Amino acid sequence: MKDSLFNEVHSQLSAIVCEMDVLNDIATIERKLSYMQPEDCINKLSVLVCPLKCCYSADYFTRCDEMFVILGDFIPHSVVHEYMHLIVRPLVVNHKAHILSDLRDRQLSVGSSYYLHDDDDGFLNAYEEYIVRTASELIAANQEVDIEYLVLHG
Repeated sequence: MKDSLFNEVHSQLSAIVCEMDVLNDIATIERKLSYMQPEDCINKLSVLVCPLKCCYSADYFTRCDEMFVILGDFIPHSVVHEYMHLIVRPLVVNHKAHILSDLRDRQLSVGSSYYLHDDDDGFLNAYEEYIVRTASELIAANQEVDIEYLVLHG
């Protein structure tokens, strides 16, 4: 019984994955992001679809020179979004003083949970998410993005 249930679920998941044009989408994503290199050298991108996650949920982690993006459903924009965190975070840290002194009073279109404890670190976290979302949308629209300019001017 247990093996047959496993085989059925595995078969259904395999059918879903086979219907996706994942390789073409990954190649497109890699082309779009190839001119942006994070401070930490990433030589490999692995995308893991986990049906237990909400379909719009995405997370990432890095190990050695590989980035793993875990998605509830394969949405190419989510892969770009997670990758952009690797590009944006160091710039936000480098320009922390400017962001906090010149941009701290801005209302950002992100959920209140991104503000954490509503202190400086919380604002920087929300600001990073705001910049990542903005950059991801521009990239999805095939527009060139100057990330440092975007970080400095919002």
